[in-house]
Amino acid sequence: MTGARPNKRLPAAARSGLAVLLLFSSAAPARPRADKSPSSEAAAVIGSGACATLREQIPGQYRERYDRWKAVLLSADAGRRLWLRYACSPSFHLTIIVSDGQGQGGEIKLDDYRWDEGGLTAATIVLGHRLDRGYPGLPYYPVLNSLYDIRTQRAPWAPDDILAAAKIAHELGHVDQAAKADPAGFRLQNELGKVYASHFRANGYDTHDPALGEIAARMGGAPEVVSAQREYWAETYALRYLLDKLRPDKRRTLLKSVRKSLTSEPSIYYLPSRTEWQTLATFD
Repeated sequence: MTGARPNKRLPAAARSGLAVLLLFSSAAPARPRADKSPSSEAAAVIGSGACATLREQIPGQYRERYDRWKAVLLSADAGRRLWLRYACSPSFHLTIIVSDGQGQGGEIKLDDYRWDEGGLTAATIVLGHRLDRGYPGLPYYPVLNSLYDIRTQRAPWAPDDILAAAKIAHELGHVDQAAKADPAGFRLQNELGKVYASHFRANGYDTHDPALGEIAARMGGAPEVVSAQREYWAETYALRYLLDKLRPDKRRTLLKSVRKSLTSEPSIYYLPSRTEWQTLATFD
């Protein structure tokens, strides 16, 4: 996930190559409520010590903002359920890192996924120290991008804790997606994606190379499509959180923007998560 809202879209070929390199070069809807302040229940989750398997690697200078982002996530039922499922499960080891190298975005470290007897048991999320700024661009982020239209501050670079919390929900959505996927197929897709990216660089970024087509066929789709489909899946988690968190007027504005984005992008991007989109994006 990148952090800035671009002024215009990249050409298709550029988006294709960028998606490959970014994704593979490294390792019932919630009941909506009005905007809520971090609740006492959220504070209890944060301070209870119940999340014994959670590792939080947060530099001291970023701890206050991180705790604020987490409290805003936990103040909505959808965010709290997602957090408890992975951050506080005794059978799952989640590591969260805040890094100034990640800027306004977040990412899953693909090489840190761990499986045991067919079940996902560990994951690492890296969050940027400026996660509360920057609206990820289209086409991959129809929800986070749409938050730009309901920002409370006139200046688009002003910090927004709800934006940061929605980005965390998005990254946790990637974890949930991996946990529900076929482990062998998911890992094979990741490994072949690295091979594709390496070959793509070696051949001078020639997208018409037959060898790339063979790798894509084994992956079940071209890497840029796989990338988009994973991001679209993760965006449904951000939307579910926001529908629970935002006031009705802001929900309506957000959904209007999301629907517009969905109709303007290739349907293959959201095909695997179509049922979720139909459930969430039609809510009013």
